[in-house]
Amino acid sequence: MEFAAVLEVSKLHFILENNDLGQSGSSTKEQKFSVAGDTRLSNKQRYPTVVTAAGTDHTSMATGVLQFMDQFKWRTATLICDSLTQYPGLSTFVITSCTNLRMLQQSRRSAYNFFNLDLNSAVTQDYTTFLQQAKLQSRIVILVTHPKIMRDILLAAYAMNMTDGEYMFLAAMSTSVPTRGPITWKFQDGEDKVAFEAFKSVITYSNIDPNWREVTDWTDQIASTASTRFNLTLPNEHKVLQSVYLETDLDGKRFAQLFWNRTFQFPSRNLTIGPYGTRVVDVVFSRLNITSGGIEENWRYGATRKTIVATSTRAASWPWTGGAPPLDHPPCGYRGELCSATTRAFAAEVPAVVAAMALTALVCSICCYLKRLKADSSAGWWLICDEHLVTAVLPKSTKLDLSFS
Repeated sequence: MEFAAVLEVSKLHFILENNDLGQSGSSTKEQKFSVAGDTRLSNKQRYPTVVTAAGTDHTSMATGVLQFMDQFKWRTATLICDSLTQYPGLSTFVITSCTNLRMLQQSRRSAYNFFNLDLNSAVTQDYTTFLQQAKLQSRIVILVTHPKIMRDILLAAYAMNMTDGEYMFLAAMSTSVPTRGPITWKFQDGEDKVAFEAFKSVITYSNIDPNWREVTDWTDQIASTASTRFNLTLPNEHKVLQSVYLETDLDGKRFAQLFWNRTFQFPSRNLTIGPYGTRVVDVVFSRLNITSGGIEENWRYGATRKTIVATSTRAASWPWTGGAPPLDHPPCGYRGELCSATTRAFAAEVPAVVAAMALTALVCSICCYLKRLKADSSAGWWLICDEHLVTAVLPKSTKLDLSFS
């Protein structure tokens, strides 16, 4: 179906009538296609004729990261959302990601406890205050920002001893585009060595990236088909869809339902439309391969199956002492509120107790040594035996000087 391919490649709004976006109450002979990925478009009472084909499936992104937290019994997190006013091309992704994740968490607030912090990295480059606040309330930090800003935050976290295995950072990423390179810790700015260590504590998550190498030829084929079959040029993709749609006797709602629960196979990646007319895309969770230095997929959230599976043997190992994922919270809480006063007092006195035990052991060792020494002295080790005496015979003329000077 050529119009579905056009949706995937051109990422345009397909508006057949120039009024509100397929909301209930609009003409039934209207069909709306949107590249927006907002969760609210899945409301079919309000948007009965809308089908989405967004590059990012924000519903799966939000659901996937919460289910990923479930894998490790993480329930408390600090969500840091960057408005990214200096990157207008990416700010929409950030705003939508944070909005959808906050909405989902609120609907499940009995299971998850989020602390929300808003950041504008265009104005603030000192991230210490944000990290210090996160440090006092969670061990899991979710970052929604630009990859470069993420690296800067991780460098600040390293300086605050937050990348030694006690904390974990989860970073939301948009799908890749040819103009933006891969996520990396290498900037050749003198900080790469520290960044490499800091990146051991971050897991990025995003929808599956398209295979951009396959897109160019495919786009040319779409343009050719549009021209030969519909006598249209590529900038008029919405008319291609309109030509197909107007040949049917279906209203907008029934026509939209033809896309539900279907998967369209394209060279770049498959396009799956879920049961409510919204695009469904798997979510990949990636982290640093300390051997190759690259960011590689370790887990995948299947958006249709709603399950997470490990896709790499490295998923079972954690690159720090102990080899285990971070705890959801300190054993006694962030301020000792989860332990009794006696337990807290004992925990505080442990170093002094250990030192006292070591000193006692040293004193006992010295006493044992002296006691043994005394026992040996009673055996007469200092006595001179007859066989050890040597008699010296001197001439009678020899004089001995026994005076003391």
